Amino acid sequence: MIVTRKIPIADRVFKIPDLQRIAAILDRQVSNAPDRMTSTSYEVTFEESMAVEGTAAEVFNEETLTRPSRPFAVEMRLRSGVPEHYVRVNLFAGGLPDRNSAWVSGEGADWVNSTCSAIREAIEKTAPQSFWWRKHPTLLLNLIALGTGSIVNFIAEIGADASFRLWPGATTFQSYLNSSPILRAYGDLVAVVGVWWLGLFWGWLWTLPLASSIRRWIFSMWPSVEFNFGSPHLRPDNRREKFNMVLALMIIPLAVSALYDVLKAAFK
Repeated sequence: MIVTRKIPIADRVFKIPDLQRIAAILDRQVSNAPDRMTSTSYEVTFEESMAVEGTAAEVFNEETLTRPSRPFAVEMRLRSGVPEHYVRVNLFAGGLPDRNSAWVSGEGADWVNSTCSAIREAIEKTAPQSFWWRKHPTLLLNLIALGTGSIVNFIAEIGADASFRLWPGATTFQSYLNSSPILRAYGDLVAVVGVWWLGLFWGWLWTLPLASSIRRWIFSMWPSVEFNFGSPHLRPDNRREKFNMVLALMIIPLAVSALYDVLKAAFK
């Protein structure tokens, strides 16, 4: 009977020693095999359609992995004919949830369970992706939406005020607004809820798609599965330096603006 188990992989930062540690588990299966029908293969794929393949010692070293393009996929395989055993470890930079996993399949539940335990233990020794906001994505989305919404409201208020000042028919139009029962009802709603709270709500609602895009860009700086090897200038650390500049110049002011509007609405 063939037994198959899957090990999901997420929120990990892989370095070369981590890959070597997992590969050693597969290589031990070859050295312990009673015949020559057991083999392993290792491959790293880079951007620009380039890949290297060979033994773990040949592939998982600094010299081989330092290339002019960024690594984005690692594949490890173990195949055995008698008894039938199979292991596949797939790692993709960026953290696609259905693709980052290890599969262990073979005859006998004992072999499958022991191999799974060894691979899982090796993965757990890998450094975790420690970006705090990944554990609180909804909170981050709402904070960004509140901040961007505040800016949109501020720009809209300036534009509306300028239009009324420059438009000759502003007085007539204002009289129409005051006489409209629908807009009077809207004015009553504003009076009850509060203009600042209502402005915050609409600003938050309108900018949710934009906030989602900003959050996705932030998460790309700290992917669920990260490769911390290869050319130093292509590693995520360099992209994070750019993000820190954006954080200082844009994200923090947005958060402060949102907090200011909330407090202003609460104590108005």
